[in-house]
Amino acid sequence: DPEVAAAVSAATGVLSGLGARLEETVVPGLEDTHEWTTAMIRGEALARHRERIATAPERFSDDVLRRLRLGESVSAADYAAGREACRAWARSVEGIFACSLSRIS
Repeated sequence: DPEVAAAVSAATGVLSGLGARLEETVVPGLEDTHEWTTAMIRGEALARHRERIATAPERFSDDVLRRLRLGESVSAADYAAGREACRAWARSVEGIFACSLSRIS
């Protein structure tokens, strides 16, 4: 997305101007995040709107109702696996920053 790229570029310029040393890095597992975050978001969205879907589905557009119902295929085990993957990925990303900061010290 060009707007995101422009915003990131502007932010890196500000950080560099403040004295930060910026390095590109590979974030391991980034390519896998879409699958499990999508499942979690679908499950959470359904949980949030379940009562309204049951009592007044006409209050949702067809497209929104269809997307909310995608959460019906997310099992508790799928959601739990997604949460665990999220925690593991967060630890790996924290490790990248911790490693970077230790090289500065």
